[in-house]
Amino acid sequence: VWTYYTIPEVRSGTENRASVWSTVAVDLATSTVFATTGNNYTVAGPGSDAFHAFDLMTGERRWVNQVFQNDLFCLVCGTDLTKFDMDFGANPILAEIEGRPVVAAGNKANAFYALDRKTGERIWSREKLAPTTNALTGGIFINSAFDGKHFYAVANDGDTETSTAYPLDAKTGADVWTHKFDATTWGATSLANGLFLVPANTK
Repeated sequence: VWTYYTIPEVRSGTENRASVWSTVAVDLATSTVFATTGNNYTVAGPGSDAFHAFDLMTGERRWVNQVFQNDLFCLVCGTDLTKFDMDFGANPILAEIEGRPVVAAGNKANAFYALDRKTGERIWSREKLAPTTNALTGGIFINSAFDGKHFYAVANDGDTETSTAYPLDAKTGADVWTHKFDATTWGATSLANGLFLVPANTK
């Protein structure tokens, strides 16, 4: 029916990649699709490491907010994995905070963002949710959860193979509490009957 491109047509010397490697979210009330994107490969541009909002019926772009710039990663380029490949692997969450429509997600740079769904304006962000950043094992790889008041995110520390869970206040991004796991986590978190469920890896 239509195709949405996260970057312009690829030509020599122009931005490349910025793939979507998570599930998109759809707001049926406003007929809007929300997606988060991965890194560029060899040429940086505004489409990578970003939230994208586009029309459900036509694919027309509504807004883009790039939260991490100049993120290049290719297997043969000797990329420093403590500084690059910090893209989104987790899907966007649609929430409503005191009547304000919000889209939120965490990335591999150990950061979590909450944006206004209508405009793409950043409402708040949290950085350094784990002590170190390592693209292979660190950061927020997985889907987070929302209970109406808090976003629940888990960030991996790539150096120690541990992870920390954060319920973040949906209005401000402030910690409510933290819990450290002696393992990394790769599966999606979920909420059920007052429990926060986190699948933990084995060392």
